[in-house]
Amino acid sequence: MAFMILLVLLFLPSVVLAQQDSSVLINEIAWMGSSVDGVDANQYWRYEWLELHNTKDVPFLLDGWNVELYRQDELYFVIPLAGTIFQGGYFLVAAHDKIPNADVNYANLGGKFLNNGMRVALKDGVGNIIDEIDAQDGWPAGNNETKRTMERTGVLQAETLAEAWQTSAKVGGTPKSQNSEGFKELVANLSSFANKKDPAGSFSKESVFSPPAFLAFSLALSSALLILLLRRVLARRA
Repeated sequence: MAFMILLVLLFLPSVVLAQQDSSVLINEIAWMGSSVDGVDANQYWRYEWLELHNTKDVPFLLDGWNVELYRQDELYFVIPLAGTIFQGGYFLVAAHDKIPNADVNYANLGGKFLNNGMRVALKDGVGNIIDEIDAQDGWPAGNNETKRTMERTGVLQAETLAEAWQTSAKVGGTPKSQNSEGFKELVANLSSFANKKDPAGSFSKESVFSPPAFLAFSLALSSALLILLLRRVLARRA
């Protein structure tokens, strides 16, 4: 019995990490819309899309997840997600079925990305912020005239929006594929810069229950329980 408890305690941190730690990132945003065959250019704004990228070698079930759009710090629009983003893969949330290879076709999305910028947050099924970009003061990249999208760069631990995002080298962007030249595969969550905007250093529910904090808590708890268990086993043998 004691051996079984020991095994549970040893493996608990890894199980928690698998459930909580996520490197699904907001990877590309066509906030300006995109050109579509058979559609007049003055209607391209209706064909917006957002791409997620899974940087890990395990799939993630997105059912119950949401993408939330904010303007002036108020929730403006919610995009419900459903489906699986496979290891190393891309997941395309589109505003119309005329946008090729969309994983989610959400018609009400058309026109919801404001041209003057927004805050975009990716949340999991229990409301944890997995990734976000606060561009309420203006999009850091992308071109409305040429319909070049806003792509994530490969800069690790970016300090500013300008470091984390680039204008796509390709007209129409790179939906469902690696970002344009200069992009390196992401291996870390680049949204850390978004958490540095609080000058008071206050914390939120999301930061308290973030994957690193939760993992540290689990490790500390497991270690304490393991020590207690070993003491009891040794006391019985003495």
